[in-house]
Amino acid sequence: MKMNKRLLDLALLGGLVLIIFSPVFTADLITGDDFDRIKSLSRFEGWQLDKIFFRGSKAGLYYRPLSFLSFVADKQFWGLHPGMMHAVNLFFHFANSVLVYFILATILSLKGIIVSERIGRWLPLIAAVLFASHPITTESVCWLAGRTDLMAGFFVLASTLALLRYKVSQNKLYLIVAFITFAMGILSKEVAIAFVPGMFLILWARNVDGQLKGLSGQSLVKWLPKLLLMLVLSGGIVWLFVLLRQAAFASSSSRIGMTLKFIFNDLYYAMFVCLRAFGFYVKKFFMPYPLNFAILGVDPLYELLAMILVVGCFILLCRRNYVSVFILTGVALLTPAFPIAFSQIAWTPYAERYVYISTAFFVVALVCWCGRYLSHKKISSLGLALSVVLVCASSAATYQRSLVWQSNLLLWQDTTVKSPLHASAWNDYGVALFHEGEFEKAKEMYQKAASLNGLFYKEKYDLNYADVFVEQGRYEDAKKTYSAMHEKSKGRSKGALKAWRELLGRQISQADSSAEKESLEAELRDVSALMSEIRKN
Repeated sequence: MKMNKRLLDLALLGGLVLIIFSPVFTADLITGDDFDRIKSLSRFEGWQLDKIFFRGSKAGLYYRPLSFLSFVADKQFWGLHPGMMHAVNLFFHFANSVLVYFILATILSLKGIIVSERIGRWLPLIAAVLFASHPITTESVCWLAGRTDLMAGFFVLASTLALLRYKVSQNKLYLIVAFITFAMGILSKEVAIAFVPGMFLILWARNVDGQLKGLSGQSLVKWLPKLLLMLVLSGGIVWLFVLLRQAAFASSSSRIGMTLKFIFNDLYYAMFVCLRAFGFYVKKFFMPYPLNFAILGVDPLYELLAMILVVGCFILLCRRNYVSVFILTGVALLTPAFPIAFSQIAWTPYAERYVYISTAFFVVALVCWCGRYLSHKKISSLGLALSVVLVCASSAATYQRSLVWQSNLLLWQDTTVKSPLHASAWNDYGVALFHEGEFEKAKEMYQKAASLNGLFYKEKYDLNYADVFVEQGRYEDAKKTYSAMHEKSKGRSKGALKAWRELLGRQISQADSSAEKESLEAELRDVSALMSEIRKN
């Protein structure tokens, strides 16, 4: 009977995930990253595991071999078909929801967890559907590049379930599985390193609520070997990851160095940047709107909220129940997003996908906490009714957001409205309009992006602007744009000269007369000479 109920629950969960994310099966490839990923994969022959794990690059930022391996599998199995690639993302999200289901079911099976049988049978399903339908998960699911969060989340949640099963059975095989899946999480996305304190907290949690009065000498002796073993194993996995990353890259990206410089130059300022990010991301879990793909900045008042939350974390640390442990683990998994708020590492300093893994832990903690207060028959009926309303509202919101992600045009239009100062968003909006054949509007978007360049000149916006002229056959206007780019960059724009040479090559092949061809060849020699000067310098 119990098995039948679980199968029915998982079937309902799967149906819900398919319905609310159904628009992704016909979604565009997002210009933010998906096209570049497909382009790099198209040049990748076979599996080439050595290149996946040991790239041999001069410098690098992200080392995520398992995530990249999943995209290589996309190429091998279904030829990079966008619908199938989106289906893989959706599968990982469903799998993560299933793990949330079994995590809470395992917690409720522990002795000392006081939840009535009437409400307890529904809590795992409620937690799973709340996570599956939470609007904050949309970005990770609908964006192909968001698979890194989905995969890291899968392995972190699998490690969590294995740790809980170890506590139930004391079978050390579960402990081994927990560390293996933790390692695979790090190789999917480095943010999984932040799960280290969560592993300690989960094993340290006790089944009965109450204040932690202190550890006796006997309990310290009991815990010390386990603590040392955990430190050795988790430290060894992180050290192995560092070694693999060093083997893959000769040096770290300069963006990491710039971020560290920002942090250590002014620790007081850095603390408040981190507090602001902390408050913002916790707020996003409870109030995800407005949903935005490119978040440039957040209100400094979130620092005040974060200060209250920090005090709350210390209070939770003094308790050993699973509610407090899962909240603290979710908070720990937010911390890798804090350095990104310094605007040096990622193209946007804040992003909804950074809350994806933490959301699973917050949902488990919230549902577990509510379950303890829903034992009374009338209260439990009201609680179940409210849960249904919340799931329906959340599912409708997520479905609506999935429709926005279905089209580049809709997504970037939405993003520019919500982040009007984000130059890259305007540029991508222009690219979307360009692909729709709306060339004049595309040029307006590129000009808007160029006007938001800031202190440093970025040639890609003007390159896209020139592409419109090329597409319209207005070659002389395109050349004028390339010439202007050369001047703006003070003679350092390789992109402009390369595009200029390609255009001249096209014109030469289409030339009707020998005189025209000679003139174009002379122009090509001049441009090539400029390119040679850049290479020398």
